[in-house]
Amino acid sequence: MDMVLEQHERDFLKAYRKHMISVQQELQDLKSKGTDAELQLRQEQKIKHLETEIRLFKDQCIAIMNQVTTQTKHLKQLQMQWLEITDNVAFLDSSCLESRVEKYNL
Repeated sequence: MDMVLEQHERDFLKAYRKHMISVQQELQDLKSKGTDAELQLRQEQKIKHLETEIRLFKDQCIAIMNQVTTQTKHLKQLQMQWLEITDNVAFLDSSCLESRVEKYNL
């Protein structure tokens, strides 16, 4: 009778160990899946963050390009004014010189 009990006890412990190993394996699998899901979630969040930054940089780039265009137009206007003023100065210099020459000749 004792041998039968010992055999049952050994069988029970063997089955218990086998079951515990399978439970541990299942637990590790579930942890791995949780880690994979967490990693995927973090990656998706990072992608969303980077896409937001891309949109922000794109908007800033467009704004800067618009400012450059405006400044270029303004610069061209100033160049035209400078040329006009330079022409006026040259004309006035020559007029003054002619007036002096006429005054001197009188």
